[in-house]
Amino acid sequence: MTKNLLVTILCFTGILATAQLKYPATKTADSTFTIHNITIHEPYAWLEDSANQEVLEWFKTQSLFTDTILGRLPYTENLYNEFVNESDKQADRKSAVTPVAGSIFYTQVDKNDGEYKMYRQETDTDTAKIIASPEMWGKGYNITDFSLDAERNYIAISARRGGNEDNVVKFYSVAESSLLKDTILGSFKGFLKNNDKAVYYLQVPKPGNGRVSPADFIFKTHIIGTPSSADKILISKEKNPEIMNLPDGRYIWEIQTFPDCTYEFAWRVQGAYAEVWYRNPTTSFKWQLLFNAEDIVYNIFYKDNKIYFSSFKDTANGKIMMLSLSDITGKPKTVIAEQPFPIDYFSIRQTKNYLVVPFTKNGIQTFTKFLNLAGNKVTDSPFEENTAITRYFPVNGIKDDQVFIWRGGWTNYPQMTIASISKAKEQSYKYAFNQKFSGAENLMAEEIEIPGYDGTLIPLTIIRRKDLKFDGNNPALIYGYGAYGDIIPPGFRDSYALLALKGVVVCIAHVRGGGEKGSNWHLAGMQQSKPNSWKDFISCAEYIIGKNYTNSKMLCCEGSSAAGVVVGRAVTERPDLFACGIINSGVLNIYRQELSVSGKSQNDEYGSIENINQFFSLLESDAVLHVKRQTEYPALLVTVGWEDPRVSAWQGAKFVASLQNASVSGKPALLKVNFKGGHFGDLDNQSAVLKEEALKYAFLLYHCNFEKANKYK
Repeated sequence: MTKNLLVTILCFTGILATAQLKYPATKTADSTFTIHNITIHEPYAWLEDSANQEVLEWFKTQSLFTDTILGRLPYTENLYNEFVNESDKQADRKSAVTPVAGSIFYTQVDKNDGEYKMYRQETDTDTAKIIASPEMWGKGYNITDFSLDAERNYIAISARRGGNEDNVVKFYSVAESSLLKDTILGSFKGFLKNNDKAVYYLQVPKPGNGRVSPADFIFKTHIIGTPSSADKILISKEKNPEIMNLPDGRYIWEIQTFPDCTYEFAWRVQGAYAEVWYRNPTTSFKWQLLFNAEDIVYNIFYKDNKIYFSSFKDTANGKIMMLSLSDITGKPKTVIAEQPFPIDYFSIRQTKNYLVVPFTKNGIQTFTKFLNLAGNKVTDSPFEENTAITRYFPVNGIKDDQVFIWRGGWTNYPQMTIASISKAKEQSYKYAFNQKFSGAENLMAEEIEIPGYDGTLIPLTIIRRKDLKFDGNNPALIYGYGAYGDIIPPGFRDSYALLALKGVVVCIAHVRGGGEKGSNWHLAGMQQSKPNSWKDFISCAEYIIGKNYTNSKMLCCEGSSAAGVVVGRAVTERPDLFACGIINSGVLNIYRQELSVSGKSQNDEYGSIENINQFFSLLESDAVLHVKRQTEYPALLVTVGWEDPRVSAWQGAKFVASLQNASVSGKPALLKVNFKGGHFGDLDNQSAVLKEEALKYAFLLYHCNFEKANKYK
């Protein structure tokens, strides 16, 4: 098989531009599925059996073919060198700077090997020492995160291997300046802040035949300084059947605790929504329901025997509520009423005396409220919010009211200062990376709303050169997501900025299904309303073509994960609009999603095949089922992770196999396979990340006719 592939490649004389590509052979099988009296023919269903050696060989063959084709692309080397050059300018950037006990802790890319490492630097010196590096975990690991206990005595440093999403943790003692010998036999979840030295972790039983049910998950506690054999069960189905009876794909995601609070809270999740359960372990180990999914609660904070939480129940933009734990079954009180714009609940932060609550217009303009927890007085931010996004991060947790103020946008690196909320006076911060992007003065970001197919106004971000020629002769990239109520906030990506400097128009379509306009925006792009998501995306593409930013022969679409639905259906519904598309770990065979590795856990977002109405909406949203024979499809680059625990690799494989068989455009449908990778890839170091970015966007430049596009200085 591999020999035949090599012969095929050697005979491939043109670079991606033959009348008909000679792909590796893909067999078809007469597989059918009958659901609600509807019979669906699936000729590539056999690719779902990842344990089959024939399937693995098919993936390897496709991957080799794709790597060879991509290796011939022009532009890759130049893009890579530009990305490396820009990365080198950021070599001194310290990430996640955290001051503790006269030191700062941070992660940074090592200039020599490109790996993220963790450092400790005394604040009265300019010398830092490495306290953790990937090889301490073993070959193939990458440091991903670190967190502190409530008293800031211990640091949990997490690493992952390949595409595995299990957090393998090592503990660092701040006082002893050393890593401890503790090990935990599972995936680290976090510190238990109501119990000195306690952490909790997840154990997933090894699968027998088929998937492991979340009902079989076991959560355990570990006390730092004790052997793992002494670890105790925190939650299991035997111990806690009241919460581990998990219908409809629900699963326990997090157990939340607070210093000086006797209550514990557990989040039982499905899709974008969660139930919140509680217990007081000093009186009972039984969990009870506090908030159901219809309360649409996203986060909980604690102060003086009261909890504060955001809720979107009966409100499109959300509100902040308070509940006294002295009357935990009582009625919550609203402390910040609904505002004209939705709460960005992901970005709420707590300091000693304040809850910092940002609101965003269309996801890209910040208006922050400060809630004084002593008397629930609400004030506007005392700090200037003059950039696309302003965020506040506690410097010392809930020990004081110092915050880092982070201001960012699409066309420049974020800038950071430090301040005390009560004094409202900002100061520069010694360890902030406040450099400017060298080409920022030539770029701009337009924030507009454009009418969709049904007249709904869709927020659209356009990042471009200030001197762009509006003659349609510019390559363009349009990116979207549109799921789970998530927003795409303003954030600087050097790859986007470098493309924009070349004259590529970079667009972000804030389509329905996201949260840019509140919970109603989410509801309008989920389950049976999901077509709005890709139709909004199509409307945005039509707009930038109609306004002569670009033309259909120079437009690329891109999406990742849940956006596979958006991009996949946009391409299959309007293949004439796009020159090429890039899909990363995408949901492309959505009616089969609940039969994949993630099971029914996402049914609240997408729908279930068991519900006849939702079943038909799933069929409509399925990109694989909408590939039509004898159709001129754009060039497609689909990337999958063989070890992806969220979106099975076969979804992208079936889409590519269908396109290779159906398309008559002569443009390639390519499957790039990361065999060690998961949902977020498996890139060993910074150089590997940049190489992947360069390949991806070289594919864009080539298929968007960059050679014939307008040129800019």
